[in-house]
Amino acid sequence: MKTAQNKTEKLTKEKASWMYQKMVEIRKFEDEVHQIFAKGVLPGFVHLYAGEEAVAVGMCAHLNDSDSITSTHRGHGHCIAKGGDLDGMMAELFGKVTGLGKGKGGSMHIADLDKGILGANGIVGGGFPLACGSALTAKYKKQKM
Repeated sequence: MKTAQNKTEKLTKEKASWMYQKMVEIRKFEDEVHQIFAKGVLPGFVHLYAGEEAVAVGMCAHLNDSDSITSTHRGHGHCIAKGGDLDGMMAELFGKVTGLGKGKGGSMHIADLDKGILGANGIVGGGFPLACGSALTAKYKKQKM
């Protein structure tokens, strides 16, 4: 595997196991959300990440806890792969104040700032300004990214 610094990193059994477990975790979460949405009890709309699990996990496998990410309107997988709180995510989908965004963001704006997940965005390309702002802030504060 190549890291962000273009260094080769050996894929250990432990890392491969973690990656597989995260992919399964994402799929199970998405399957549950799909079933709930199909019953018509979930407010709003959802864009599921099922079938794309390896993309988020492969990316997040190279990140540190201090790294920040943004996502697209299909942000559930990235949030889970980066370590986002599953209960907080589900509460957010239901619009509850216990959700990651206090119930105001919903599925397409899922974020967990404590984990460096700056948020998904329903606008195509909407994550770029978030990422640029985060990078500029880190540079200004002389923080390592």
